[in-house]
Amino acid sequence: MSAYRRCAPYYAALSLSLLALGCGEDDVDAVPADASLTLDARQVQLGDVGPALDADPNAPDANPDAPDPSCVDHWVKEISGVIQSEDGEGIADALAQMCIRLSPGGRLECLQPSRAQADGRFTILIPAGKECMESASLRIIKTNSGYATSYCAVDLSQARLEMSAPLILFSVEPATDRPPEANPQEARAVTLPGQMTIEVTPGEMFVSGSAGYEQMAGAPLRPDHEGICAQIDRPELDGIYLIVPEADVTGEGFPFQLPVMAPEGATAALYTLGGLDCHLSDGETVPEATWMRFGEGTIRDNKLTADAANGLPCLGWLGYKINRE
Repeated sequence: MSAYRRCAPYYAALSLSLLALGCGEDDVDAVPADASLTLDARQVQLGDVGPALDADPNAPDANPDAPDPSCVDHWVKEISGVIQSEDGEGIADALAQMCIRLSPGGRLECLQPSRAQADGRFTILIPAGKECMESASLRIIKTNSGYATSYCAVDLSQARLEMSAPLILFSVEPATDRPPEANPQEARAVTLPGQMTIEVTPGEMFVSGSAGYEQMAGAPLRPDHEGICAQIDRPELDGIYLIVPEADVTGEGFPFQLPVMAPEGATAALYTLGGLDCHLSDGETVPEATWMRFGEGTIRDNKLTADAANGLPCLGWLGYKINRE
């Protein structure tokens, strides 16, 4: 047997790579007697054959937050923060719900709410397949607890987000005069704290949550309150009024009167803050955490007055700006 048949033991180590280099039965006998057995640069090194022996196929990705390359918008895996009262106390069992516009397509989807711990802290984990989003808002709520629902815009600049400031739930007080519901299709005047009066038709309240007409409450809020979170297209308002429960008005807007300090006959632009289900009278959806103008009121007897054509399209956050020109 030719000495060059000693290349045969290499078959097992080099597998098919060496066979491809021509060390086969028919080729070995043709090698000149004075040739030396060498591996040139065209031949494969042993370390290049097959996977590394210490490779772990179950090892985690180097960067678990790396976005899907197909996502052309924002990639978010987690969001966390703390929910507090106006006094800075954490609100246990408050709910933080993330409503997202999925990408592509912009379809709205509100995720399962996350319940706050005793100190008000919460964390929302984004389910697989929903990390790519165009925009998002946070809905902060504690039903039947004396707080108005808050909506906050979310900065989607990082995969794991920590809200930079506490998310505040503002207190409201029960209605001071609320007639029995009786016939839900009949309008009746409901008076809220601060002499806010709304002509309410209970049967036209499409309520989000378990609260309803019986739980109506409200409170004025200074528009410069530092606890108001980031909101989209927020105008320079002269006043804000919070209304509970959160509801969409399915018929004409609810007429209202609200005491204000402004010249008799002056007008005011009226705004509403978009919530989970808020539509203008023409059917246009008001996006979550976004202010949108819906009508105009007039100052009469020191009260901002709005008729049905300019009435509340939804209950939640009402804003107004006096026209001073």
